Amino acid sequence: MPRYCCFVACYALLVESVSAQRYLGELDWDKRGRVLSLSFSRDGLLLAAAGFPEQGKGLPVLPFVRVFDIETHKEVWSQKFKASPLLTSFRPDGSLLSCTDERAGPVVQVWGGKKWGELRSFRLPVLSTRDQPDGMRLSSKGDTLACWKSGRWLFFDVDSGKELFSAAQADTRGPRAFSPDGKRFACIGRDHKLHVFDIPSRK
Repeated sequence: MPRYCCFVACYALLVESVSAQRYLGELDWDKRGRVLSLSFSRDGLLLAAAGFPEQGKGLPVLPFVRVFDIETHKEVWSQKFKASPLLTSFRPDGSLLSCTDERAGPVVQVWGGKKWGELRSFRLPVLSTRDQPDGMRLSSKGDTLACWKSGRWLFFDVDSGKELFSAAQADTRGPRAFSPDGKRFACIGRDHKLHVFDIPSRK
């Protein structure tokens, strides 16, 4: 009998947990749409979802990013793009960085402010299809963007849009990561060795 009661209690907790998770996940998104990336704001109150809406008959499909308020489940902002989103990520200051794959080269845009206007934008070098979709990393501070292109990591300053430096002997198929302070970047090279680059010294 005690075992049965314990089983019933555990099952009740499991059902309650699943129900709560389902409720928190029911944000307004097209049922047949496709989400490519998700990003939480630093305080966890906003969620950005980038992808494609439901495709209508004879209508062009424009990818876009939508930002939801987690507590109210309401959309607070949305933006349509001309090309597929490669990266969507909140920065520590609450602004949102997006990168879309345009033919002339990926476009990086930073959105923010009370009306969610465009704060700045710049274009990256043209990437080939084999360089995507997992060939980008944004530092935890949101100030440096790493972009993989033809065996090299290119580092860009998000605020100015300028290229800081490039690092050879890198391979996009291997793991990579920024340090918490955003000053170092580690990746696995084509020589199967671990490479660590120092962003401030450009080495």
